[in-house]
Amino acid sequence: DEPAFYNPWNCVMGHDKKTIVFKTLKALLHETDEIAFSAELSQVINQLINDPDTVDFGKYFISTYSTRVEKWAFFNRKHLGINTNMYLETLHKSIKYCYLEGKQCKRLDLSINALMLLVRDKSFERTIKITKQKRSTKLIEIIASHNKSKNILPEMRMKFDNYWLVNSEKDINIKYKVEKTYSSCSFECVLRCDMCHICIHSYKCTCLNNVINYNICKHIHACAAASEPNQVLNFESKVPIITPVSNPLVIDRGLINITNNTDVNNSQIKNKIEMILGMCNRTNLNDEDQNNVLKHCDKILDIFAKNKDLSLKKNSDKFKKKNRTTSTFHAKKKK
Repeated sequence: DEPAFYNPWNCVMGHDKKTIVFKTLKALLHETDEIAFSAELSQVINQLINDPDTVDFGKYFISTYSTRVEKWAFFNRKHLGINTNMYLETLHKSIKYCYLEGKQCKRLDLSINALMLLVRDKSFERTIKITKQKRSTKLIEIIASHNKSKNILPEMRMKFDNYWLVNSEKDINIKYKVEKTYSSCSFECVLRCDMCHICIHSYKCTCLNNVINYNICKHIHACAAASEPNQVLNFESKVPIITPVSNPLVIDRGLINITNNTDVNNSQIKNKIEMILGMCNRTNLNDEDQNNVLKHCDKILDIFAKNKDLSLKKNSDKFKKKNRTTSTFHAKKKK
């Protein structure tokens, strides 16, 4: 909250009691079981009301937070994987300071123009990321979790009929339950681990990294790596290539449908060439594949060589044009 609430809270309670109340509310926030949350909430409210130092804060907590539990409790945010508050604040700051230059805009046309500029920039950013095969934040987190799963020893996980129990690395008394949800995924999943051959829909875990952040946590990676080969999901190791959308194109004047087939084909050729360059930097080809690629490249170059160079033709036309003589005007004023 704002410092106006934090400073009086610190002065009235003191540092020690403030720390205890903060840890209690933090544990209440992280509770993912609805029944346990209801019991803990009533217990926390009773403790705040019965303590003379925290009675005012207890009344404030009851009136402000206990009446809208669905807005902040973690048990209502299972497997969503988004933090809408942070995303909305980031979008609002981007519009305010980048597109409106920090000024208060009261005109509707200027506001719509700023939103159109935002949509245009986001569309091009998305196209560039897809073309360069750039990894998203979710994929980077999945790879990081896979690397962390190597620290989970075999004796730290116990397998039962339909689930695993994995001990926490920090606290031995804490155990996380990992369950297999889908034997075969019917979705075209992009969020997956090619090393473990699993996707985001394959397993679920009771840890906060999976429940709240909706990430393939290290406990799931450890259980998937220890599972039998016939239980591992079969995915193609190829990275799906998504062709960037070029029709319609978002620009300043709005949505314009590109009807010229030549321009569409040229843009597709450029996009595919950029995809080839991006994949060339990420893959290692053997000698046979390299020779095949070179043969196809030679054919493509021959096709381009047969056609005339438009840039040279335009430049030659410019040199052929005669320079126009500008008319001179003489002063008629007598000296």
